[in-house]
Amino acid sequence: MGNTVKHPKPKGGFRPNSGRRKSAEVIEIEQLKEKILKHGSQVVEKTIYTGHKIKKERTLILLEMLFHKGSAGNVPAAKEYLDRVLGRPKESLNLQNDGGSFNSMSDAELVSRISQLVKED
Repeated sequence: MGNTVKHPKPKGGFRPNSGRRKSAEVIEIEQLKEKILKHGSQVVEKTIYTGHKIKKERTLILLEMLFHKGSAGNVPAAKEYLDRVLGRPKESLNLQNDGGSFNSMSDAELVSRISQLVKED
C-alpha cells in the first residue's frame, strides 16, 4: 500500500462555469445585439441617384442617409451622424465651492468644508 498525498483544492482563480450567472434578460439583450450586428453588416444592393446599383453594408447606407439629411439642414440628423462617426464628447463635472475649486483642496480641507456644510443643515 502506497502513501498517497491529498492536495488541497486550489482557492480562487479561474474555474469553468464559476462566477455570477447572467440573467435571462442580459442573455436576450446580447443575442439581440449580435443579430443587429449581423443584419447591419450584410451587404445589400442599392440604387443610387444616378440609377446605378451599388452594393454596401446596411449600416453605411444609414450613415450616408444621416449625412445627406444633416447636410440639408436637419440638425438632429447632423448631430446623430457626428455622434456615430466621431463619438459623443465626454461630459465633465466642474465642482466649485465659495472659495474656489474642490479639486485643489487637500483632504483635510475637504473634511473641514463637509463638516461646515453638514452643520449648516
